[in-house]
Amino acid sequence: SDMTDFDNAKHILAGHTPGKLTEIGIEQAQRTGEHLKDAHFDYIYVSDLGRTKETYEGIVSRATHL
Repeated sequence: SDMTDFDNAKHILAGHTPGKLTEIGIEQAQRTGEHLKDAHFDYIYVSDLGRTKETYEGIVSRATHL
């Protein structure tokens, strides 16, 4: 499956539930970090949902200015 969220992979409507990224979702977040590694941001807002925190962590693990 190419789903990025375990709930999506199970065909569950996640809505405001925390959710969890699949390996594909984690890899995509890390690749996004690679693309943004030299970008500068004054602020970054992240939802308190688990899947969004995982996405953020994946991005900043590869980005140098975040």
